[in-house]
Amino acid sequence: MQNNYSFVGKNRQTKWVITPNSRIISHSYYVHDLNELREFESFFDDKLARLKSFFIPSHVKDITAIKGVKGSDIFYAKSANRAFWLYNQTRHIVINRTFATQILDAKKDADNEIIILKEPLAFDLDENSFIEELINVRFNRDEIEFVKSGAVGFKTDIDFKEVFYE
Repeated sequence: MQNNYSFVGKNRQTKWVITPNSRIISHSYYVHDLNELREFESFFDDKLARLKSFFIPSHVKDITAIKGVKGSDIFYAKSANRAFWLYNQTRHIVINRTFATQILDAKKDADNEIIILKEPLAFDLDENSFIEELINVRFNRDEIEFVKSGAVGFKTDIDFKEVFYE
């Protein structure tokens, strides 16, 4: 078929949408003093609210590495890493919060996956390595609100909207 529709049963159509799902990610932050509050505001102003995209970590161990050698641009990962997720959405990762890189490709190999990276690894990988997805986001609102909490602190809730292909 040449279009986006396929026939299902009699006189019914289903439209297939192949774009990834956009996520809304919410975080609550507690700011301890006025200096931290000013840093938050300057970060928000620097990103021009919803105009500029930036990366945030997922704060979850997204990939479990089996083996990766320092200086190599590939590593082996467990197959339960949701290959569909790797192929279609995740393209940037951060390893042990010190080394960020881009995933160029992911191949299936018998029981494992081979992850091909843009830059060579800066250190060896094993199952204890903390590999997180870097999510490309923008702020979901054009203003930031701080609420006084306690004697010296402030609380804020920030929503990020995931963006793709930027």
